[in-house]
Amino acid sequence: MKIEYNGEVSPDGQLKIFRKKDFIAEVKTLAGKRVKLTIERQYNKRSLSQNAYWHGVVVNAVKEGLAAKGFVFTAKETHELLRLKFAVAEKVNESTGEVIQYLKSTSEMTVGEFMDFMAEVSEWAYTEYGITIPQPGEQLEVFN
Repeated sequence: MKIEYNGEVSPDGQLKIFRKKDFIAEVKTLAGKRVKLTIERQYNKRSLSQNAYWHGVVVNAVKEGLAAKGFVFTAKETHELLRLKFAVAEKVNESTGEVIQYLKSTSEMTVGEFMDFMAEVSEWAYTEYGITIPQPGEQLEVFN
């Protein structure tokens, strides 16, 4: 069983738990059990507008740009390709120093991490393949 609640730490270091009564009630269900308490800083995950821009503009632009160069990918494959190139993270075994790489989920990225990720993708797409990815709100000229 995992109990998760949000809260905040005041400037003087006091912990405030949101929905404290519910939290206390759930903690009571663990009476007599050993528990592990973890507190971590909460970051905002990527926004819905970032998600829409990513799938509707960035992934599509890269997919179409790669297709023009002879590389045919589906939207999902393009998304996975970009994760493979730019969303690789590492976990380190503190005891042995061994490092294992894994792919980060874009949906778990913070707003800032996702902005950095998209900037890397845009730079790579332009540098390697001449693919221009429009910025949010930017309109491209269409020629007949």
